[in-house]
Amino acid sequence: MVGDQVYLDIGLDSLSPLTNEVRQRVAEDYAKHWQALGSMFTRGGAWMLPDDHGFWNDYPFYDSLLPTLFMLKINKIRNAWKGASRDGVFNVQQSSKVDTFEMGRELSFCVADLRSYRSKTQFIDNAGFKQLIGWAKGLNKPGGLVIPQVLLAKKTSQRAIY
Repeated sequence: MVGDQVYLDIGLDSLSPLTNEVRQRVAEDYAKHWQALGSMFTRGGAWMLPDDHGFWNDYPFYDSLLPTLFMLKINKIRNAWKGASRDGVFNVQQSSKVDTFEMGRELSFCVADLRSYRSKTQFIDNAGFKQLIGWAKGLNKPGGLVIPQVLLAKKTSQRAIY
């Protein structure tokens, strides 16, 4: 299963500058989504990787023209939201920066969080990138890279094709 497990997008109900109030809203969203998806998560292999909806649209950036992100320009609100959403990602989803695992001698996987550690110039910090490259260079069998966002997209006049 691939897709967002929770939508923590900013709304008028989440503009409190108080981290505890935002944390309560985040916890309620996780509970609601996990009630709906819990049976799927417990019936098979599920690896939780945060995408922008685990924080806010286009996380960690907040300077877009999306009206729902305007309030994030206020440091106190942005810091409250960032703290609460990061708590959810790290304590509920419990995803690591980079994880690798093998399926017997036939297949290797690398699961990389390319959302939580990105910057304007990198998808992941240098330490995470070094781990990812180390995994790729060490492959002696087919490998699958699992990431929460598209790395390369061909732009067309109407939309990006992945």
